[in-house]
Amino acid sequence: MIKEEAKALCEWLKVFRLSDGYANYLNQCVDDKNAKLHNFKGHDFHIFMEKLLPITLRDFLPPNV
Repeated sequence: MIKEEAKALCEWLKVFRLSDGYANYLNQCVDDKNAKLHNFKGHDFHIFMEKLLPITLRDFLPPNV
């Protein structure tokens, strides 16, 4: 990802809301100024990788992927 895409992903994660108790601290793991993710707990990381990452990356990938 280029810097602008990483920043857009972080901004999206910062405002993204999930049901209470599911992965509700996910937005606190986002450093949108530096476009970095940090301090994921195990469950939050699992939710991000399995459920949210495919949704977020489809906007950044070429259409033939």
